[in-house]
Amino acid sequence: MKKFLYSNLFFLFFLSISIFAIYGKSLSYQFVDYDTPELITDRMDFISDYRNIPSFFLSSCFGYGQDAYYRPILTLSFAFNAFVSGSNPEFYYLTNIVLFILSIYCIYLFLRELKFDNVVLKFVCLAAAVHPACVSSVVWIPARNDTLLIIFLSLSFLFFVRYVQIQKTKHLIYSSLLFMAALFTKETAVILLPVYFMTAYCFNIRITKKQTAACFYAFGAVLFFYFFMRHISVDGQGMVARIKYLLTSDIHYKFLRILTYAGKIIMPDNIPVFLYKPNISLADIFIAAVFVCAVIYAYYKKIINGRILVFSGVFFALNMLLVLMLSDLCFHRVLFAMLSFIVLIVSVISRLNLEYVFLKKYFLGLFIIVFTGFGYASFVQADKYKNSDIFWTNAFLDSPEYDVVWNGVGKRYLFYKDYKKAKEFISGAKKIKNNYDYDLNLVTVYIAEGNLDEAESRLLKLLRLKENLTALLYLSEIYYVKGDIKKSYDYALRASAIQENNIFLLLHQAKLYGALNDWDAVSDVYSKLLKLDGKKQEYYYNLNIARAKSAAQKNTKL
Repeated sequence: MKKFLYSNLFFLFFLSISIFAIYGKSLSYQFVDYDTPELITDRMDFISDYRNIPSFFLSSCFGYGQDAYYRPILTLSFAFNAFVSGSNPEFYYLTNIVLFILSIYCIYLFLRELKFDNVVLKFVCLAAAVHPACVSSVVWIPARNDTLLIIFLSLSFLFFVRYVQIQKTKHLIYSSLLFMAALFTKETAVILLPVYFMTAYCFNIRITKKQTAACFYAFGAVLFFYFFMRHISVDGQGMVARIKYLLTSDIHYKFLRILTYAGKIIMPDNIPVFLYKPNISLADIFIAAVFVCAVIYAYYKKIINGRILVFSGVFFALNMLLVLMLSDLCFHRVLFAMLSFIVLIVSVISRLNLEYVFLKKYFLGLFIIVFTGFGYASFVQADKYKNSDIFWTNAFLDSPEYDVVWNGVGKRYLFYKDYKKAKEFISGAKKIKNNYDYDLNLVTVYIAEGNLDEAESRLLKLLRLKENLTALLYLSEIYYVKGDIKKSYDYALRASAIQENNIFLLLHQAKLYGALNDWDAVSDVYSKLLKLDGKKQEYYYNLNIARAKSAAQKNTKL
């Protein structure tokens, strides 16, 4: 029995039970309308068709090219859920829970490979698993990119260590393939490439020149393939904008954000949904100062090894780089950075246990308190993501100055057909930040309330600034409703030049060609739609009708 309690199987079992106890209730949650529509629900027809899997690797996860989000494996994970359960949220949440459990377990496997005290490591990983900063990684569906990233990178690091120690080429192949999977999951993996060699240095793992050369060739080939696929799939302007933001944003603000992340890991008193403008209190500064002084003291007293301190610091800094490319604070991005704290805490406790055996029972008591407290806080925090209304209410309370939050609240009012409030909040978002998408959302409100003239006027102004698929499609729809089929057709043609195989656009084109009695064109459109989604019986039905009308049309001419 004792042997089983110390086994990895029992650790995985206890970890799973703990996570399900906290997050099992999320199986009854609804989708939150922040990124979920663009990633999943609005693309359900596309991602649920297995024939579109190759297309996942040739486009952004949001379905268009002008952004930094080339994450085909993330889309593939959503497609798996869509194949099994369609748009039923329950299986998506179950998948998130399982992936989170695996991510913590993979961190444990990697650190165990570095010869940390196995028992201490398990306890610290359990405490990290129930930490309130991890909540969004589990209960916000799009945040699974971070748990997937951790799974792939932790295993990749593990096989790299084995390759260096055992010198078997198969381990380098596994490590390289897992690194490639990490790249195709989230671009953060590029930044973490130095961790491989830093691990060898900081943990005294001897790597030969031959092995170093082999690693450069292997990882270099993976990087070349990744950047080639990324180049042909997205235009890269989104990443350029983020790098520019990283280099030009205020240094003081960057420091505040890093301090906020670190502070919430050390003392997770309240984890907001968003934190747009972090305010550091004297208590936060005091906690950070105490932590830094404790680390320095531990190093000075040789409780913690200098190289381990370097590993933790550099690993945390690398994880913060991508975070600083974005203007908001979302805590799912801090998940992998917690490995830095796990390494430090395990190192300190292991050393103290060796020198002061009597401390073991106190550490066990401390673990019970921390585990229980963190677990309860996470259980409560999870309800912030229960549905869209609760999510945006909490987001507004946390970050009332954030334009994304104002826009999100406005869209909820639009959902409930409170057009006055919807315009008030979306206009408020636009005042905070002049964003093209907010103008389009205002147009959506005007269309919903039937004010097509105002919507038309705004869209024409927007199109003078920039050609946009949604704006063109809206205008085409408006002119169709007004009966101006020629103008409607012209704008639809301009929209197709931007994105030819957009399902909404193709459906609109079919309607237009039908109004023009061009049934051959209608047949062609539905043939394209069937290639995109062969499971839609409606497309087969309409294709047959179009072909029948086309044949009748030709017979009439004869």
